[in-house]
Amino acid sequence: MAAPEDADQPEALPPRDGPCLHDLDPVALARLVPLVVDGEIAGLLTVALDRMPGEARRRAIETVAAQAALAIETADLTESLHARAGEERFRSLVQNASDVIAVVEPGGIIRFVTRSITRMLGYEPKVPLEEGLARTCAWYRAHGYL
Repeated sequence: MAAPEDADQPEALPPRDGPCLHDLDPVALARLVPLVVDGEIAGLLTVALDRMPGEARRRAIETVAAQAALAIETADLTESLHARAGEERFRSLVQNASDVIAVVEPGGIIRFVTRSITRMLGYEPKVPLEEGLARTCAWYRAHGYL
């Protein structure tokens, strides 16, 4: 049995029942509405219309844009709240840890050490920790602590 000549051709699309997006004039009927969050544009709502909008449609589009901006703002606030709660929980865990935990920058500057360092060393550190890890260790080594 021989294959039809157009076997490699895609099937034709079924006929449309009504207008299609491709039938619209994108220049005349597309509307961009800014999504304003905290006084700044967070995005754009794009609306394709079948005709020029009247006042009622324009207000409806602006209402949808305002609701979308509110949803974006709510999502941002929720993320911020979760991040802050996570940071506070982490800070509480670190500050109350029985082990010594330090935050050291790549250059060796010590930005944070838990209060447990005093209990672990048996005394309050004498060298300002901001001077850097190498200098701090050298001081303790020179004084017989390390």
